[in-house]
Amino acid sequence: MHGLYRSCSKDVPSSHVVSCLPCLCLMCVQSLVNELGQRLGCGAHVVSMRREAIGGFSVENAWTLEVLLPVARMVKKARKKENRKLDGRIDR
Repeated sequence: MHGLYRSCSKDVPSSHVVSCLPCLCLMCVQSLVNELGQRLGCGAHVVSMRREAIGGFSVENAWTLEVLLPVARMVKKARKKENRKLDGRIDR
């Protein structure tokens, strides 16, 4: 199990364990944490979880909301404009 743990630069309480688990589903992580708590004899649970990559997508390549929101607004505006054109063709 020692290979699962990594150091964390954040302030983490001594009662917490920070880990990086590659390619595990939520159910697998919950089962792993439950088993760890049973073996330690003190119980354990997941406090927080963050998926940092899936397929070809990763946090490093993610768009911020400051970038994404203006693009989403432009797409929404373009779709409304296109729908108005289509509505006009159907009415004729």
